[in-house]
Amino acid sequence: MPIANDEVGVTQGYFNLEDLGEFASTVFGSTCSTETEDDGFVDLTVAAKGRSSTAEILHWLLNGKLPGTRLIGGVKRLDHLRFDLDQIKELTKYKGHSELHRLTKVALMLGINLSAVKKLISKKNGGPWLSPASAEVTKTLRGGAYVSSVEIVKFQAEYLPVALIARQLGSHASAIRSILSAHGISPQFDPAWLGARIYRRDDVSELISKHQQLRPAKTHQSNSAEPIAAAKADISKSPENAEFCESDDVIL
Repeated sequence: MPIANDEVGVTQGYFNLEDLGEFASTVFGSTCSTETEDDGFVDLTVAAKGRSSTAEILHWLLNGKLPGTRLIGGVKRLDHLRFDLDQIKELTKYKGHSELHRLTKVALMLGINLSAVKKLISKKNGGPWLSPASAEVTKTLRGGAYVSSVEIVKFQAEYLPVALIARQLGSHASAIRSILSAHGISPQFDPAWLGARIYRRDDVSELISKHQQLRPAKTHQSNSAEPIAAAKADISKSPENAEFCESDDVIL
């Protein structure tokens, strides 16, 4: 524990054990010296406040997750360390990894195919529309890309894949496409490019609300279930549904 003038705390910047010498050398050796205080860089106490712990931040520094950390005046004291606050926020945002999802899971959550998810997170053609977690956050995880729950919620606040609309209305994706087309509502993205039909929520929300109000109450007539099930089976086998992954049973 750092100690100076009978005071204890990481901001004091001194070590009371000789075997911490190697630790100190490694910590300070991973920084770059600067003579000025710059915007966006904060000391260890501020970096940790309300977000993490000083120990965790130093652990990230030792593991190379905080490149560009600075040392004011080249003085090898913890209170002279300056951390990039944006990097700290990014790491603490997903430090538990419980809110990060592989792309295959994102596809299932949105009711679209994996190829469409990859295009949505790409920077090509004006993207991304669904922002992936940064490589710095996912560097210790298996797999190439992850999307956070926060980003998925943000995406769904603006867009709705046809499969999710179908789930809300208890109908089939093909029927929903026909209804939307009849009302002159087109997908936000070119289906031929994306491989899925995704609509702006503002364009479809009124129509969804009307159909939910008009939807008849469920009945228990035994002769009505079979034709409906047969119709859904025929629709789900169509080549178009196989291509766009918009049947009742979404497959990747």
